[in-house]
Amino acid sequence: MEELLSERRFDIISDVDKSFIVAFNRAIHELGYDCNGSVTAGYDCKYMIIYGKTGTNSRPCATHFYMTESGSVILRFYLNKVDSHRQYIENAPVHIKDAFIFEGGDCQSCNSACAPGKVYTIDGQLIQKCNHSTFYFNKPTLEKLPDYMNLLSKFYPKKKG
Repeated sequence: MEELLSERRFDIISDVDKSFIVAFNRAIHELGYDCNGSVTAGYDCKYMIIYGKTGTNSRPCATHFYMTESGSVILRFYLNKVDSHRQYIENAPVHIKDAFIFEGGDCQSCNSACAPGKVYTIDGQLIQKCNHSTFYFNKPTLEKLPDYMNLLSKFYPKKKG
């Protein structure tokens, strides 16, 4: 990943963000996910790194990195069955919990393919978010990496064997 991010096209990404991506890449590999060593053109961003499950044909997606034209790095998790991890989320650090309880992004049932979006309860409050607005971490940092990985390991536990 270090070699890949040293390519000229990634000059828009700060060294601090590159260090985070490299560290995250190593950590998620421990959970059994990788990006196949590739960075693709993004949908609403300049570049994307897509992490899928290794050793499977379907490669279920756990997370993406989005890199914007301005050099911002955004980490997004793809999480399901949020209620089964409610206790963990309710007791998580603020920067983790905020990705679940943020203001805005409420599902308006605009797309029948994803409606009703993500529906879960945190701190006794029913939350219904649009699938496209959930679980983003803007400006991820190395200091928060253990928290991101703990969250991922709750939703995507490493299989024994």
